[in-house]
Parts: sequence; C-alpha cells; structure tokens
Amino acid sequence: MSLWETYSDCKLSSDFNRASIGMKQLSSAASLSQQNEGYDGFVLPLPTQLEQLVSNPANRLAVDLHAMTAACSLHTGQLALHEGQVDEARQAFTSILTLNQNLSPYYILQAKRFLTELERGIDIAVKTP
Repeated sequence: MSLWETYSDCKLSSDFNRASIGMKQLSSAASLSQQNEGYDGFVLPLPTQLEQLVSNPANRLAVDLHAMTAACSLHTGQLALHEGQVDEARQAFTSILTLNQNLSPYYILQAKRFLTELERGIDIAVKTP
C-alpha cells in the first residue's frame, strides 16, 4: 500500500486498531525520510571538468510526510478516546510532539490541547464526521 493510501485509510477509518496500524506505518516512513535527508544517493564518478556542471537531483516528495503522520496520529488518538483507551490516546498525541520541528503549529496545538484535557481528567467529546 502506498503512503498516500495508508494515510487515506487512517483518516477514513472508524476502527482504532486499523488507524493505529496506519499511524505506525506513517511514523516509520517519516523517521526514515528524516534519516535520509541530506543523503545524495549514488554518486557517479565524473571527471572534475564535468562534475561542476552536474547538480544533485531535487527531492521529489510532493507531500509533507510529517504532516500526514501528525494528522493520522490526531485521528487515531481521537478514536482511542472514543473507545475509552486513554493510554493509547495519550501515546498517539505525544507522538505528534516528537515529530519534525518544522511541523505546522496546528498539529502541535491540537495534540497539546488533548493532552492537557487528558491530564485534567476532562471528559473529551470527540466529534466524528
């Protein structure tokens, strides 16, 4: 399954276990992509005169894998809350805070809001479309 299909499946899922599997797959892919940042891949040895004329290929990712992971994690955490699995929900929300520093503030604020409400013991009403 492609990462986009995994993301779509996670976001559309109403089953916590299925969404959790997608969250783990996206999280794993995001951490791999972060490890490979700056990796230039195979370098073909060229004569010095030609080497200066060749540039490194651009990164061709069309989506933000960290944002996809965060969105799936938020959804998974909400499903866990809906099913009364507080520890799993806390884990899903906390995982958002450990993602890339360049993540949109929206995901970070949402995760912090849910975590704060969990710590206060407030009953969280989850709206599902």
